[in-house]
Amino acid sequence: MQNNWQKQSLDKPLYPSMMWSRPENKRLAGKVLIIGGSSSGFANTVFCYNESLKGGAGTVQVLLPDSIQKTVGQLFENVSFAPSTSSGGFSRLAISELIDRSAWADSILMPGEMGHNSETSVLTERFWSEFGGHITLSLDAIDLAIENSKQLLIRPHTLL
Repeated sequence: MQNNWQKQSLDKPLYPSMMWSRPENKRLAGKVLIIGGSSSGFANTVFCYNESLKGGAGTVQVLLPDSIQKTVGQLFENVSFAPSTSSGGFSRLAISELIDRSAWADSILMPGEMGHNSETSVLTERFWSEFGGHITLSLDAIDLAIENSKQLLIRPHTLL
């Protein structure tokens, strides 16, 4: 039986060939869009933002629900906000914002904390089906994927 799962450890990168070929010019180092957070939390988003910058990403942008705009303030250098639900997660109305911002990025990271409501689940399902680029899901963003596991397992350019 073939094993399609890979695991990265602290002492060995998942894709070692990428380590030697990192560009010296930061502008050429790639663009990452982090989509996450809700009124119930955004610590994973902050962590991923800082680690992406430390890890050598050229430019990192963050997309958060507008329910936390006052809370976040100037925590991120490149942050934008999309419509949110009354419970603080992303609203279905955020789809155009997700698609527009994603067109800019080389890779999307969804670290979770997006809230556990049906509207956010519908939004993410639609986003995953419409966006064809690289997406990495981690932590409780994977919970949103459980309902749509077949869709994500056959989707190219997806890392859980």
